[in-house]
Amino acid sequence: MRYPTRRLKTFADVNISNVDKKSSAGQLPIRLCNYTDVYNNDRIRDNRDFMAATATPAQVDAFRLRPGQILITKDSEIAEDIGVSAIVESAGPDLVCGYHLAAITPDLRQTDPRYLFWALKSQQSQDQFTLEASGVTRFGLRLDSIANVALPFPTVDIQRRVADFLDIELGIVHLRGFEYCSPGLVRGFWQASQSVSPLGG
Repeated sequence: MRYPTRRLKTFADVNISNVDKKSSAGQLPIRLCNYTDVYNNDRIRDNRDFMAATATPAQVDAFRLRPGQILITKDSEIAEDIGVSAIVESAGPDLVCGYHLAAITPDLRQTDPRYLFWALKSQQSQDQFTLEASGVTRFGLRLDSIANVALPFPTVDIQRRVADFLDIELGIVHLRGFEYCSPGLVRGFWQASQSVSPLGG
């Protein structure tokens, strides 16, 4: 089955963090979710050991993590390392999105966050990010490049079925002790998930 596509900006807000690793007097103490936390883990959970840093109240308000958000890497020395995604499963009020990351907040009325997480891991998304990445020695994605990525966008019911399928199939990888699913593994299961329909066919 071929699903219709929509651009990310039509069903989610995208924000690029400006919170760095420095600690400054007079700012609020925070825990910082960094590039490596996203790159090396598919799921962000509050009980992880995050870096201690500080941020302004405005930064905390803008970039505090919330369950259901998707984080992606936006800069790298290698274009193929851009657009790596992780889903926020739990987050305390002091856990903040760090520099070199973009935070995507889906509209829950029309989007299953788990589906968006898997869609952003698909080869279709990765190819778009690689094509849009600019730079010579370091590559990066602009805000509009992320917001304009086109994704398969079925109904919420189908999104949930696809997410359930992928959570179960690729959950086996996590049960074996791995925190990260390789792009090749995701690609195969994503293609299989496209046969999911409202009737389960």
